[in-house]
Amino acid sequence: MKYFLLLATLSLASLLSSCGNPPPPPMEEPIAEGIATNQAPQATKKKFPMAPLGKPAANETLYVTHLRNTEDAAIGGADAMLLTAKPTPEYMRVPRRKFVITSYRSPKHGRVHFMVQSDSKPKYLWLGGNGFEPMVVKLEDAVGGLTFERTLEIEIMPIATFFILSKSGNYSNNALVTMKPADGNNFRKGPGSGNAGFTQRADDKGEVKFTRPPGKYIFIASNNKGKGKVKKTIDWTGDPTPIDISLAQ
Repeated sequence: MKYFLLLATLSLASLLSSCGNPPPPPMEEPIAEGIATNQAPQATKKKFPMAPLGKPAANETLYVTHLRNTEDAAIGGADAMLLTAKPTPEYMRVPRRKFVITSYRSPKHGRVHFMVQSDSKPKYLWLGGNGFEPMVVKLEDAVGGLTFERTLEIEIMPIATFFILSKSGNYSNNALVTMKPADGNNFRKGPGSGNAGFTQRADDKGEVKFTRPPGKYIFIASNNKGKGKVKKTIDWTGDPTPIDISLAQ
């Protein structure tokens, strides 16, 4: 009976193939979900499938990095860039485009990888984006046919979100916004730092995000022409709820 069923199954498969309708191939394992740029980064211990990586050719180099936190959870939603040079301090938050080879946002499985042309020169991995304090790691020289794999520990930080409004209540696009540590808050504070490294532009909807630990901050905002300036001290608890800030004009 089993032999008869096997023959019948094989005959059916052969018939379908001859009719131009071969049996469907087995389903491939789904690729891990990504995290959209408007979503906060996530840490998870859930196991997600990873697509197999091809081997580098003789003129290629493959860099693979697994992002984990201190609890060995995978970090998704981190922005990663492969650079040809280490950014200077003023470009640490956003590296200059001329040094960027390619960029990649970590999926939920936390792995980022870059396949590049080999030139025997060192490369640099930049990690940052909303929710992360930017960091740079010097990588190995891009030697042909080699794969370099590592695990890096990074932590997700709270994200402060503000909407900058004009006095009339409209969004203040491209507003100039500063969120720097107040007295008693030593976050990234250095001698003579002033507003450098703590200032960003709002987008066309007046929204601006800062990656900051909870604490007291001096908040300064003005419109895209430097007018309507407001300045206040805020005690931010790490609450991600957006905060509306109205300009003076």
